[in-house]
Amino acid sequence: MKFQICYAAALLCTVVSAANSTIGCYSTINYVVNVGANVLQTPQLCLESCSGYKIIALYKGNQCYCLENEPTSGESSSASCDIPCPGDSSYSCGGSAFYNVYDSDQIPVSSSTTSSATSSAVSSSSTSSSANSTTSSTTSAASSATSASATATSSSSKAAAVAYGAAPIEGLFGLVASFLLL
Repeated sequence: MKFQICYAAALLCTVVSAANSTIGCYSTINYVVNVGANVLQTPQLCLESCSGYKIIALYKGNQCYCLENEPTSGESSSASCDIPCPGDSSYSCGGSAFYNVYDSDQIPVSSSTTSSATSSAVSSSSTSSSANSTTSSTTSAASSATSASATATSSSSKAAAVAYGAAPIEGLFGLVASFLLL
């Protein structure tokens, strides 16, 4: 069973690396929120910071902005957005004077997001089972994760098994990602 899960993770990794497309590279944007800088910036981290916004922009390699709409002017060549994201160099985090704009539908859920949602589902399950009641937070936390952690909603023992198996999957994800970068 672990091999099947790891195999699925390897396929997911391949799909994730292929799904790296942006709306475009722009010299100007109309942002709503300036989230600020993150030394390990990725489109996934920016999207998490911009909860409730569908469009994000990355600038100067580490800055994140939340947008309500796609930019309507100032589009530039993708070569202008030449700074790789420090947290995942397969993505561009803008340029020295340009914003790389992403739609949330183009950004895959990161493995760290999945693991944290799974972990919160496990702790919610153990808390609710000690109180001998089921809470809706357990279901909502697990359902916000990917299909692997969605299995956790059926019982706390299944959630614990998924969380236990998350570490080897992340390890394989890193190994496959390293292999793809060679």
